[in-house]
Amino acid sequence: MKASGLWITGAAIACIGLGACTTSKLPQQQPQNLEDFKAALCAGVESDLCEMRLNALDDMDVAGCTAQGGELVGDGILGLPVCRVSFPDAGKSCGDSDDCQGACIGRHPDQGQPSCQAYAPLFGCYASYEDGEIQYEICVD
Repeated sequence: MKASGLWITGAAIACIGLGACTTSKLPQQQPQNLEDFKAALCAGVESDLCEMRLNALDDMDVAGCTAQGGELVGDGILGLPVCRVSFPDAGKSCGDSDDCQGACIGRHPDQGQPSCQAYAPLFGCYASYEDGEIQYEICVD
């Protein structure tokens, strides 16, 4: 395994262990154009990771993403491009996914009430609520 592969594996373990499964230095808004988005995906990263991100972007239906109201963002610990679709009921208090267009999520009950998820796909650590109770807690990357 190359050194970069070890770094990625270590970062994934750190992500799971620390619950920090989002990448902050990636484009978190719709890019002005696709070339700007590609440049942002590869800014300051090793060539292997850049290639992985660009290959993932090539496999995406970018036109389909924007046609459904989605936006391209880099997300997750590897910063792979995803089509983020927002939900109009984001942040609304809920007790069950039936109350939301997406899922009813939150942190542990000691950290506030659950609310409807803001967008999909959802990365990071959260609890899924059904019938007012936590059904499971998960970290997704």
